[in-house]
Amino acid sequence: MREMQKAVAFFLLLMLVPLHSGFGATLKGTVYGPSLEVVNNSIMVINTTPQQTIVIKNGSYSIELGNGTYKIMVYYSDGTENYTDSSSISIVDNGSYQVDFIVLPSIGEEDNISKDVVDFSSVDFPTQNIQDSNKGGIPLYVMLGITVLLFGGAVIYLRRKMSGAARIEKANETAVDVKEDLALILRVMEENGGRITQKELRTTLHWSEAKLSLALTELESMGKVKRIKQGRGNIVLLK
Repeated sequence: MREMQKAVAFFLLLMLVPLHSGFGATLKGTVYGPSLEVVNNSIMVINTTPQQTIVIKNGSYSIELGNGTYKIMVYYSDGTENYTDSSSISIVDNGSYQVDFIVLPSIGEEDNISKDVVDFSSVDFPTQNIQDSNKGGIPLYVMLGITVLLFGGAVIYLRRKMSGAARIEKANETAVDVKEDLALILRVMEENGGRITQKELRTTLHWSEAKLSLALTELESMGKVKRIKQGRGNIVLLK
């Protein structure tokens, strides 16, 4: 039973994996400057909870985000002037999303943006429509179906395994009972001087005729007792 409970808990946990993976996406892209040159060492800030700040060292980035709407700002400074770009991005499906940024000279309040703090409330974010560049992800209902099949197969396997173990245990218990029954017959016969009629033995043990007959047959095959026919009954002798 404990094995069954552990297996059920394991497969319930396994079911959560595809469910979780179905609600996330990879967001990737490149940061370009005003002349469309690749910009290194820019900073990306995402208004997740907690807020994420990422240094894009080589111009390209790749991050994992769950479903939701995010405000993203990219900041770059060449030492003399600050450059920024920002977008509001909605992720509604798993897969891979390509989002590039083109940083332009900051205007007004954006000049006060530092590498450590970005105040999204002071920025007017335009909405950018993102097309999913990878629709090859496994649909959620397919992952759920596979998980249910795996879980059902595991339950059936464990039930069969436990049923087989129960049958073996039952057989062992039966073997023990048979040995105890045979020992009881021998003990009663010893108490009666090694000689007793089969009818008296059945009365003493309160057994059915069929059960006693089978037990005596087993003892005879083992060479422990011998039955002698007398009239309509048998006399059982202890060897």
